[in-house]
Amino acid sequence: MWKRSLQNPHHFVNKVKAIENYIYQYHNQKNQKQAFKHLLNQYNQNAKKRKKLTRSAIFYVLNKYAFRGITCYDKQSNLKTNFGYKPKQKTPIINLNELVTFQRHFQKKKHVLYCTDFRKVIANSQQGDFLFVDPPYYYEGIKDKDFYQKPFSFTDHQQLALELHQTTKRGVKWLYTNYETTPILHLFSNCNIIKTKTTTSHYLTNKKIHQEIIIKNYE
Repeated sequence: MWKRSLQNPHHFVNKVKAIENYIYQYHNQKNQKQAFKHLLNQYNQNAKKRKKLTRSAIFYVLNKYAFRGITCYDKQSNLKTNFGYKPKQKTPIINLNELVTFQRHFQKKKHVLYCTDFRKVIANSQQGDFLFVDPPYYYEGIKDKDFYQKPFSFTDHQQLALELHQTTKRGVKWLYTNYETTPILHLFSNCNIIKTKTTTSHYLTNKKIHQEIIIKNYE
């Protein structure tokens, strides 16, 4: 999505505004919900044929107005989400000036956005680099396959922790977020662990609230 937005910020922002207005041309929530569902169907149908920028803009709007911002995927890799019954946001959901600033910064610094395995990205980090790591959150018994196109198992979390500890030896600083669970704490027992003021329920109907933590390898 962000690759498309940075390639043509003006076009992306115009698409986002048009899609948002498509939902909120209606004043009652029933019709807004139907418009939201129509966009979701558009996103999932003919994915390969649909223009990538348009599809990215649809995803952006769906994510902004989804119930609690939650999206997930089914076994056929179709996006699943529900309308959040929110009024149209008074503050624009996307800012053209900020997007253009990001675009110029990326072009000037020759930054590149990657969509690839975390091992490759972390392995390329060098002394002086900073990594912000936000993996699928973990607790025992979690069914993350319902929220991501590919499962992220505890074995993946172990591998991620190992890769991060290796970067510490290379002089790389990193900050990592997850739930405060015993298995995760054991993986980072020698690191600086901070409880946040945020708690999260992983499932919409789950009454169990999970404490979030920040883990970093620096003071």
